[in-house]
Amino acid sequence: MEENNKRLILPIIITALITTFIVGFCIYILQQSNIEKLEEEIKTLSQIIHSELNEGEQDGNPSDPIDTSYPVVFAPPGLFLEEEKETLMEKLVKPAYDYSLDPLNLPDIDIISIRIEKEANINYYMVEIITKSKDDGVYGSYDFLYGSTRRDYGYWAPACVVEDICSFSDTYKEKYPEVVKEFNDCPGCFPRDIDM
Repeated sequence: MEENNKRLILPIIITALITTFIVGFCIYILQQSNIEKLEEEIKTLSQIIHSELNEGEQDGNPSDPIDTSYPVVFAPPGLFLEEEKETLMEKLVKPAYDYSLDPLNLPDIDIISIRIEKEANINYYMVEIITKSKDDGVYGSYDFLYGSTRRDYGYWAPACVVEDICSFSDTYKEKYPEVVKEFNDCPGCFPRDIDM
């Protein structure tokens, strides 16, 4: 009887191993399928956002879309006053986003979103700009501190170590003279105007 049990154990173990392998392989295939679906959804949403943001754009010049078309997130919701949001849109979001659309500046990068975060006990904003390379589709992010929650602050300006790297088209200079002034007052200064 013991010998019969020993003969049965080996086929049971082999069957269990094969079953485990098949189940694991099926789970892997399902996960890969879900990943591909999610990547497609991200691409579709990104195309929708960019097509809405680029409506009205002509000759590569930055368009003047309405505020809701800028890819901005204020976090946490409810902590920002409306006038605070308007000031951030005017002094940070619009100039930064339109700078990225200007053909002289970031032709290979798309801004996917701008997240502005505020905490009750901190006197400045934490900003994260999420980007995507047009060439290879790689995502990246750029984090920095900005402004003041207690007092008036200046406009966003690009952080270029060498002045020649940052340039402004005539259209951009006309639309955002404050940004150009802020940059010219102190090229390479970053962060600017922060309350620590």
